[in-house]
Amino acid sequence: MAEIGIFVGTMYGNSLLVAEEAEAILTAQGTKQRYLKILN
Repeated sequence: MAEIGIFVGTMYGNSLLVAEEAEAILTAQGTKQRYLKILN
């Protein structure tokens, strides 16, 4: 199983939405991921 890190920096939230969608897709494919949110 691949382990993937998703790092997100966002001011308006659009990047966070993309990261959450990527997490859902990767989970459906059987990977394990973690993402770090950096909000301004």
